Amino acid sequence: AGGADAKLLAIDLGSDTTKIALVKHGKNPISLVTNEMSKRKTPTKVCFSKGSRLFGEAAASLEQRYPASVFTRIRDALGQTGGEDTPIQNLYKASHRPYKMSQADDGALLFEIENGEKYSAEELVGMMLEYFADLGSEFTESKKKLRDVAVIIPSFYGLKERHALANAGRIAGINILGFINTAAAASLHYAKDKSFFNRTEEILFFNLGASYSEASLVKFSEFKVAKKKDPVTKIEVLDMAWNAEIGVEAFDLKLVEHFAKEYSEKFPGQDLTQSAKAMAKLKAACKKTKEILSANTEAPISVESLHDDNDFRSRITRKEFEELIQEEVATMVQPLKTLLDGSSEEIYVTSLTAVEMLGGGTRIPAVQDKLMEILGGRHLDRHLDADEAPVMGAALFAANASTSFTLKKMQLYQKFPYALDVDIEVADSGVTSSMPLLPKFSSYPMATPIALPNVESDFTLKVKYSDDTELLPGTSSSEFVEYLVTGFDDIDRDTYNKSGDAMLWVALDIYGALSIGEGIVPTVTEEQYNETIKERQQVDNATVEDDGKNGTANATATVERIVTKMRKRDKYYRLVSEWVNKEAYVGTESKLNTGSQRLAELTKADLERKLVEQVKNDLESFVLTTMSLVEYDDDVQEVSTEKEREEFKAALMEGEDWLYSEGEQADRTALNSKLERLQGMLKPINARLAEFLRRPDVVSDSLKAIKEDRILVSKLQESKPWVEKSLFESAGEALNEFDTWLNEQVSVQAALEPFEDPVLTCAQIDAKVEAVKKLVKKIKDVPKPKEAEPAANATTSDGSGNDSEPETEEEPSPSSAEPNESEPKAEEPDEEQPKEGDSGDKKPEPELHSEL
Repeated sequence: AGGADAKLLAIDLGSDTTKIALVKHGKNPISLVTNEMSKRKTPTKVCFSKGSRLFGEAAASLEQRYPASVFTRIRDALGQTGGEDTPIQNLYKASHRPYKMSQADDGALLFEIENGEKYSAEELVGMMLEYFADLGSEFTESKKKLRDVAVIIPSFYGLKERHALANAGRIAGINILGFINTAAAASLHYAKDKSFFNRTEEILFFNLGASYSEASLVKFSEFKVAKKKDPVTKIEVLDMAWNAEIGVEAFDLKLVEHFAKEYSEKFPGQDLTQSAKAMAKLKAACKKTKEILSANTEAPISVESLHDDNDFRSRITRKEFEELIQEEVATMVQPLKTLLDGSSEEIYVTSLTAVEMLGGGTRIPAVQDKLMEILGGRHLDRHLDADEAPVMGAALFAANASTSFTLKKMQLYQKFPYALDVDIEVADSGVTSSMPLLPKFSSYPMATPIALPNVESDFTLKVKYSDDTELLPGTSSSEFVEYLVTGFDDIDRDTYNKSGDAMLWVALDIYGALSIGEGIVPTVTEEQYNETIKERQQVDNATVEDDGKNGTANATATVERIVTKMRKRDKYYRLVSEWVNKEAYVGTESKLNTGSQRLAELTKADLERKLVEQVKNDLESFVLTTMSLVEYDDDVQEVSTEKEREEFKAALMEGEDWLYSEGEQADRTALNSKLERLQGMLKPINARLAEFLRRPDVVSDSLKAIKEDRILVSKLQESKPWVEKSLFESAGEALNEFDTWLNEQVSVQAALEPFEDPVLTCAQIDAKVEAVKKLVKKIKDVPKPKEAEPAANATTSDGSGNDSEPETEEEPSPSSAEPNESEPKAEEPDEEQPKEGDSGDKKPEPELHSEL
């Protein structure tokens, strides 16, 4: 979108909850989006129930009843493969998520829903991205759906995870403007209102989310750009460390384990872990208990009908809780210790500007105590909102990625978290060599050339992570991208010799995705060429002309001679790279198009279901409300017969029975038909009721209006003498006719019963009154005539300039006197033929002007 109507979104897609920010033009360009429940964060959940999809709060409300149908932590499955005993399947089992999973033909992980359909992680995440984008559209009341989105990702996302998330966006029709990690996004929000003129700041960010923890060191500074007035803020992520396998959900699971054991002790022989519904109930209760313990030293837990109709109640102190999670806390804060101890940047805790906390997990006192212990007692800072700062910063990132917004200029240097190497396999010789491709924490977006020494023929280039120990859970191999580089066969080796290393372009785009571009091979050759040179030679016994002087024997002369020389000529041959395993790694266009089509069909079906539910609600509401009116409303009984009411009640009861039986599976057309039939039966009763209730007031108001019009017409006769009498006569006749008509109709209507069709309707009265008012308005709108211009004095034929008396001059009538400008000028009477004995120029009678 462009121009003043441009709007963008930023989505912090968490494992447990999601936050959304909106970017728009105006005084406050960035705001947080609230969901249907007016909450500032929304559960990252999708549910398939009885043929319907539910998201967010609606999905969460069904999780305890249908734990196998409510999918959570699906973001963590992006880029993962299916199969038994994989890390992602083990994660779901350990966290008591009873999902049915399988493996697609291409190895992708699939989730099976209640009707047997299977969806990939990319498709499920795409559904949630579409839902969150729709929340943003509804929040801003945009006529056009917002689809330009920046997405926050974990700092440890590798290439496969980034491609998978980009695919999820493509499937959902979302235009992902770019990816940004949590610390980088929070850094933008931190710097938006600050100046770093002649100074730098270093801030350490620690983020603890539901499924992972990470620590980042960020440097803030400022620099000037030539011919630019305002400086540019520079934000550089210097170093990062993370743990991708544990987050605060681990605390919930420790509480679940603790209370499940306690339940088994209270109810011997009952194992809660064998009941998915019981575990879902207990997990929800333990999550609330954990949150209470963050602010209290003791917290209760209460679950009704936890299992086999047994209620469960207990309590736990914060001290007991902290003993339970001691090992998990140490693991979660390890990224901070790793960053401080092993960073390539020398970090002095005392010189840090701030240590900022991000993520809801940093509110837990045990986590805070451990962090301060690692920092040598240094306090933790809370300058930023731990939940909302990242998504608000991501909104700035989205605005800077778009050309529609002009906000504070900030240059962000994100870092790719892994070092990459390449294996070069020469096709002809089978020789394999390895070399570094990109160092760890390379800034992106970027493009840089790399030299490939000792390569003489076409080769395969395999990209891999440099350190196998850094591989993410579920990454089966360090080799992930394979390119075939060709072009060496085009070299004219008979003429050209290779003069240097082959070069290839390597790029990381705004998503942090790697690509290998074209390259060149420099060559050189030696070639002969002729050059004409001038030389001075001695000429014997001859007369020559030299430098303007005549001479004789033994003189010198300038002569030309052709000499053959050798020179070097450079030529660059183009190398072409082809991503060999792109379809296996990223997915085929056909697969993406199929996923997009499936989501479009689901969205269409969801919309139809909403419309059907709306008609069902309308029908149900109509039956209940109307049944009550027919039975108990005195006015309704007054305007309807008992037979009519009984027939209508029978139809309503039949409609209600149909709604709860056949209507459950009926389509929108059948539901609308049933509703319209019942509304049609009510229509005559409603019409009589409306007339019965409104008619007395309409009659009273009309009589009052007609009376006011009579008074107005009388006043206009006095104030507007220039108006034709016929208009006043027409108005008077209309007023009298209305009185007569209304009296007659009121008498006839009074003789009828209220349940009979009326002969006098409010619409008729209103129309009659309106017709009278138009006549009165016509009189009011007649303008005052303009006064006649006075005639210029005539000049005598002798040029004296004196006015000559007319041959005959009549005595002026009162009307011919000079009129008062404040009084209206009388209209000229129609010209009449003179009667016998009358003068043809007889003056008009003055009676018309007697009021003057």
